[in-house]
Amino acid sequence: LQTLILCENKIEFIDKDFFNYLNHLKMLDLNGNGLKNIADHSFTDLNQLKKLNLANGFLETITEKLFKGLENLKDLCLANNKIFHIEDNAFGSLNSLAILNLKSNNLYNIDQRKLTGLFN
Repeated sequence: LQTLILCENKIEFIDKDFFNYLNHLKMLDLNGNGLKNIADHSFTDLNQLKKLNLANGFLETITEKLFKGLENLKDLCLANNKIFHIEDNAFGSLNSLAILNLKSNNLYNIDQRKLTGLFN
């Protein structure tokens, strides 16, 4: 499986083992689910993933360990959530990231520590 589209469902929580054994996945679309919480390391096995859409949910915090394992991710959409806090180095493991969409969240300020690793 290379593409998994789960948009517009009612998925609110993603457990750490939710995506086990999907290591060939290249695109994952969870847009419009109302996601509230994603466990740290949920995406660890998705090392071939290129595009991840988590838009239109209720995510509030992006932790340092949330995106671990996504070294090949190029496009990350977090638009239209409720994000007000991003931990330092939250995007640090995203070495290939070319597009980061954080529009329409609750961010009041953002400093360089939040974007560490994206300036390579």
